[in-house]
Amino acid sequence: MSMNLTKLTNAEYPLSDAREAIDGDNALDPSDPSAYYTAAGNPPGYWIGKGAELVGGKVGTTASSKTVRELINERRNPSNGQYLGDVKLSEGDNGEAPVAGWDLTTRQPKSISILWAFGDKETRDGIDECMRKAVEMTIDYFENEYATTRAGQGGVASVAADGVAGFAFDHYDNRNGDPQPHKHIVISNRVRRSSDKIWTALDGRKIYASMVEISEVHENLLQDLLTERFGWSWTLKQDTNTKAVVNEVEGVPQELINAFSSRDAEIDLLLKKKIKEYETSTGKQAGWKTKAELHKEAWLATRKAKPEIQPSLKAKRDHWFRKLGEVAPGIQIDQMLKDVNSHKTGLMHVDAEGEDDIARLLLGQLADLTRLAGGGDEYLDRQARAAIRKTVNAHTVWKRTNVRAEAERLLREVRIDPAQRIIVANKIADRALGQCVKLTPDRYKLPDGALDDLSIATRQGQSVFEDADLDQYTTTDVLEAEQYMIASLDKTTGIGYKPREGNRWLDQWNERMKAQGGYPLAPDQQRAAAYALENPRLVSSIIGPAGTGKTTTMKAVAQAWQSKYGADSVIGLATSARAVGELKDSIGCESMTIAMLLTLNNPERIKAEIQQEGRLQQQLRNASNPLERLFIRTRIATRHITDSSTIRPNQLIIVDEAGMTDTRLLQWITKLAEFHGAKVILTGDPKQLDSVSGAGGMLGYADRHGKCERLTSLWRFTGKAEKWADDPDGPDSRRRWEGEADATLRLREGGDRLDESSVDECRRLIDEYMEHDRIHWGEDVDLEEEAYQMCIKWQALGKSTLLLAGTNAQVRDINQRFILERRAQGRSESDPAKLCRLRDGLDVGTGDQIVCRTNSRSVRDQIGRPIENGMTFKIISTGKAGARCVNLADGVECRIPNDWLKEACEAGYAATVHRSQGMTVDRCAAVFPSDENMACNLQYVAGSRGKEENHFLFGCKSEEDRHIDHMLTGAEEDPRKIAMSRMLDSLLTHTETMTATETMEQEYKDRYDLKRLLREHDYAAGLIAGPHLLAMLGKSHDKRTVDKIKRSPSFEWLRGVWSRAYMTDAKRATAIISQSLEKKPRKLTVEKAEQAAIRAARGMMPEAGTETGDAFTLDMDAKTDMVEMVRRMMDETGIPYREEPALDSGRGRFTMDERYTPAVQAMLDAHMQSRDDIDQSMFPEWEFLRKTARGIINDDPDLKKKNRPVEPDWAATIAGRLNAGLLDRANGSVHDNWIGGILPPIRSRKHDAVLDVVRQNERIIETKIGSLEQEARHSGQAWVGRVLAAAGDSDKHLLRDVAVYRAMWGVEDADSPLGERPPAESGRQEQHWANLNGRINHTFTTVKATKTQRMQAYQPIQDKPHVEQTTLETGHERMTTWQTPFQDSSKPSQNGLSQ
Repeated sequence: MSMNLTKLTNAEYPLSDAREAIDGDNALDPSDPSAYYTAAGNPPGYWIGKGAELVGGKVGTTASSKTVRELINERRNPSNGQYLGDVKLSEGDNGEAPVAGWDLTTRQPKSISILWAFGDKETRDGIDECMRKAVEMTIDYFENEYATTRAGQGGVASVAADGVAGFAFDHYDNRNGDPQPHKHIVISNRVRRSSDKIWTALDGRKIYASMVEISEVHENLLQDLLTERFGWSWTLKQDTNTKAVVNEVEGVPQELINAFSSRDAEIDLLLKKKIKEYETSTGKQAGWKTKAELHKEAWLATRKAKPEIQPSLKAKRDHWFRKLGEVAPGIQIDQMLKDVNSHKTGLMHVDAEGEDDIARLLLGQLADLTRLAGGGDEYLDRQARAAIRKTVNAHTVWKRTNVRAEAERLLREVRIDPAQRIIVANKIADRALGQCVKLTPDRYKLPDGALDDLSIATRQGQSVFEDADLDQYTTTDVLEAEQYMIASLDKTTGIGYKPREGNRWLDQWNERMKAQGGYPLAPDQQRAAAYALENPRLVSSIIGPAGTGKTTTMKAVAQAWQSKYGADSVIGLATSARAVGELKDSIGCESMTIAMLLTLNNPERIKAEIQQEGRLQQQLRNASNPLERLFIRTRIATRHITDSSTIRPNQLIIVDEAGMTDTRLLQWITKLAEFHGAKVILTGDPKQLDSVSGAGGMLGYADRHGKCERLTSLWRFTGKAEKWADDPDGPDSRRRWEGEADATLRLREGGDRLDESSVDECRRLIDEYMEHDRIHWGEDVDLEEEAYQMCIKWQALGKSTLLLAGTNAQVRDINQRFILERRAQGRSESDPAKLCRLRDGLDVGTGDQIVCRTNSRSVRDQIGRPIENGMTFKIISTGKAGARCVNLADGVECRIPNDWLKEACEAGYAATVHRSQGMTVDRCAAVFPSDENMACNLQYVAGSRGKEENHFLFGCKSEEDRHIDHMLTGAEEDPRKIAMSRMLDSLLTHTETMTATETMEQEYKDRYDLKRLLREHDYAAGLIAGPHLLAMLGKSHDKRTVDKIKRSPSFEWLRGVWSRAYMTDAKRATAIISQSLEKKPRKLTVEKAEQAAIRAARGMMPEAGTETGDAFTLDMDAKTDMVEMVRRMMDETGIPYREEPALDSGRGRFTMDERYTPAVQAMLDAHMQSRDDIDQSMFPEWEFLRKTARGIINDDPDLKKKNRPVEPDWAATIAGRLNAGLLDRANGSVHDNWIGGILPPIRSRKHDAVLDVVRQNERIIETKIGSLEQEARHSGQAWVGRVLAAAGDSDKHLLRDVAVYRAMWGVEDADSPLGERPPAESGRQEQHWANLNGRINHTFTTVKATKTQRMQAYQPIQDKPHVEQTTLETGHERMTTWQTPFQDSSKPSQNGLSQ
């Protein structure tokens, strides 16, 4: 990708290298034109995005660091200091700072960097201009397509935003100091909603989903702009670091690209210099060991540390030219520029206005270019099919943005007018999507004339409740394949062992194994083997994580099957040649690749045969003449006799690693089996990293739906004492963990974020890892070094090791360091004549560790297995032909020729987590930087590579950055707690591939979920109710109060509540909102008042070690017991003080450092607010205390933020009162005229588009509730009969209302209609339960409000004479996003019932 996405909690990284804006904010041209070139540091950021003007910025002008920090760090408008919405830590943040912004870091081909670094000023300026223009066009496209926000409870509405605001920062080089001009595009996460002008957050789902497409768009636009400016031509090459195929400028020498793409040339140059210095100073020739030590020194010396101040661009260019002369002395820059400019090309461009005309004409030109006779339409169809083919090869289901990204890739070799490129690419994507199956249902139709109303319409012309960017797609063939496979999991065959018969055979097999000195099956293995033998279904599945003995299990299954059906009755299938060899050796039967099977059994021929068989069977059923029936049976039998298929009747087909196999291939295998009377077993682990090429998820489906048997014992790990004999603590080391196998299985399973008991289990698992010293933490900059030193120490003990790092470039760097370190210590070969070159460009010799990265059919080990991707070896000798190696997993030797080493092997000391799958070593250390988020399966793979020890190293940001985040948002600062929180989050994050069928079911379930539908109702109905609500509030509250209510983040919640409350009981609803909003002081007990005061004081305590040394004395004139109470509160708070003896028993004198005055003031204020035992008159120095505390607070940003007064959320208060005082009492009562019995119908004087949406929503809700009632009637569960009996003829909607309750509150009890009575603190659920319980048992009660509800929700209602029409005027008031924990009635309902 040409862009990387990083989530930001502050903007300190891009600011750390940037110069202050030379002329302050909004200075288009710096006063000194040469400053750009000669001043130290990177240039200041400049404004980007349409939203810049909303916060005082101007696109293209510079911004000071103060401006950047205000917008990004503090989420404030730099022009007026106002906060852009409230930003608080929520439960889902896991203690981490919430998102402040997004960093989109650009990257371009190395040839562009070379031309920019060594070209003349005109070339450099032209490239700069094209890079800036490409960013502007990319951000513009992002704003138009994906920059949206969410509204409504639960974010049910996807609403347009008024662009984004942010800054672009220019950087000139990479970490190694080589030329690499790139931009950090820092976008604020705060945007203004187009519908109501409320500031809220960007929809992060779309940012993540669209990033690949945005990257492809940027890459193509940049190359188009450069071609437009310079006429350069492009050629496809493979990037030496990332291995990706990229477009490079034709004419730039590969030698020059390589020289500035890695440190190798620089290291070699410095090594030569060091060798020369050594030989000059010692007078003797350097030996190989000395050279190895000097090589290591050169590697470390060339590893660039980030400078505190970046050199000027002039200084950097001087350095690059010096390096050019050293590493590529034969390159002439003038000649290179001539070569580049000799390869000219042009842009495709059409003169047209409308997008349809532009696309049509460009497609015609593209068709002419490819010489298609069918013209633009044929080209469009061909490219659409290609886009779908490429998409389905990478995804099971996809979004529109995935297809758009493929369309951009298809056009990457064609240069098109940058203003017209996206039009034609998206036209191809639209045609491709038309050939897909949409899995997301369409529920709403946008009313006529509503396109311009952005409160209910998206910019793409849909309802805000439907979002084209989030719709899921697949293809018909994928769905058909899945449906067939799902049916096959339940389809019965007539072959296999009878119940218990297979188990008896396995018992005998175990006895033979014991007698022969072999290993019998473990209980879980025998259970799985018996399942495979006795299960009568066409397809069975055995789930076996790596190391659980799946091979042993399947060997027993194969032998049992062969004993019943003959020697050729089992066939193994695998995805790779190596896997085929292993499968054949392990289960002892014929094996082949899936590709080979389909070659021998052509799917199209098989399909025709199946159809012909079906026709003959149909003829046989229809034939009445005995001779005709005999003739048809003869034809069928003849077909079976002459069948040349590989598959035979009664065969068992074992598909190894089925999780990596395309579902469409599994379908053909299964159809072959069904056609020939065979049976299929799928084996593998769906929780391993998914490397399926095509539509996957079928094995996971079997696992999730219980259509499988699971192996549950890991045999890979060892806790034998001798393995730790040489460790510093010996066998008693706490790192020796005999229970690691069991813990790893729990690591694999993870937990359920919504199940508190499951989360607690995950916490206990983390404690076990902590107890055995397997979790480490530290700052990102230190952690890689810590992991490296761990591995070096392990290697000194003779252990094989693996270090897991983030990127391929880091991996190569670490591998080189390991090699040099081992050479310097004499543990691996250093003589160049005895070294072998690998495909990553590194040289290795005897003693080194390597890993194979490609499957081989020709290179085999000494027992005949072909080597394959992931096999890890140690070199034990080298020769002219290659290397003699030993497999680290099983000790089997293998000879690898030189050409295969260079083509397919890499150094094996380090790897990325994704590429470590299949690798096995003694001990492993996995480094996870602070910006790397892990899913559960990723963490499991990292934690299962080592046989003896597996360690996790969690990185965190620098202490300064962590403190900044803490001051801004209260985020966690402790690296240990951050590490534990990150591990827990990984355990609760699951990304296994779902089938398209499951995705479709989930999409329908989510879109027709009753809670979601009710939230959509509240959003739409709230738009109508908003103006009416404000008018009613204005009658009983002053304008300032009403304005605060309108600006509250809870106002949209209140609007929805009001729309229902007013329609339920207009008089009571009006009385409730007319109540006073003044908070009445609470009178607490002495104990509770003290605790509240202590909590307030602790919140204002200074950091340790920040005392000023200046003393403050607090005098107190009060009774002895009052003085004792203050003394007690300061002791419990932890305020250090010195108490001077007083002559008078009614006096107290406390002396402390003045840094503690804010805590003391907070303590006394909190106590005075809740009780009147003490007051200000007891403290003669009260005003001086306040003044001193205020000065300390103003000088401490952390305390200043904590001391910021919290404005009461009166919108939430009113909504809570409406719920508790009115709506909660209505839940579950009889409402025959309501929508589905739960919604009062909205009445409005005029019918507009918003009301049309409400009516559509009401119809959907009625349909949904009707289906819930019907499902209940046909469920056959005991509770239904009880409800129907209670309803009789008088309560005809009782079953419906109970079904709604069960759906809303997740009740699954098959016997009890309502389940257990909810706890009193549940508030509205308890009242809902009580109302329905009264109807069932014919006893009616009103639930007594909890104390919390009485304090927060109920206030005396003064009924006033009031005449009001129960009709709402339609209007267009808008809403803000709102999220909060859902508890009592003073908060929004999680299920949306009473809002």
